[in-house]
Amino acid sequence: MPEPLLIMAAIVSLALAAVGLIWYFGNKLRAAAFREFAQSLGILYREGKQQVPAELESFELFSTGRGKTARHVIEADDGTTRLLMFDYQFTTGGGKSTHTHRQTLVAIESRELDLPRFLLRPENVWDKLTGMLGFGRDIDFPTHPTFSRKYMLTGEGEHNLRRTFQPEVLDLFEANLDLHVEGAGNRLIVARAGRLVARKRFKEFFEQAFAVFTELSAKGEPHSAPLT
Repeated sequence: MPEPLLIMAAIVSLALAAVGLIWYFGNKLRAAAFREFAQSLGILYREGKQQVPAELESFELFSTGRGKTARHVIEADDGTTRLLMFDYQFTTGGGKSTHTHRQTLVAIESRELDLPRFLLRPENVWDKLTGMLGFGRDIDFPTHPTFSRKYMLTGEGEHNLRRTFQPEVLDLFEANLDLHVEGAGNRLIVARAGRLVARKRFKEFFEQAFAVFTELSAKGEPHSAPLT
């Protein structure tokens, strides 16, 4: 092999090795952060890859891609409410177009939830265009223009959705404009829209997800503290 090609191959090999090391140590730091956060709450932490719970697979968030795994799972269950927090990973495309997607989410199953099936996510340019053309299914609320402008809300039964999304719920989402939330029956998932939560913001995200659960719970009463 000519010398320039040898040099180039060596540079590529070193770059790939550096990327691998960065990923390895980054994953170790993330695992340590999840473990420490779980310990601060007094709940279970499971390191490594896990299967996505089967009961969540009907949600749209898990309908795309392959190689779906849950990483760094923390879990609490008090007999009434079960809560999971983890990094969700899946792959789309193939060959040079292969892309791995990662985002952090909280999943809650509780007797206190009785939700119509819905999907709430940040509204994008395509959503706005289809809405202008009369093809959108977005449910808006004149009393909350920021929510209506920033979020796309769809689901089964507009009447039930409007009854579920009371002013207090809309206020909460106006203060948190980058969430992906889905609900159905006694299950709820809250995710950062398409991205991982930084290690230093685990507590903040967990509290946001718990606040969404509180506002959407059947009783609508504040919960005293996260599960232990």
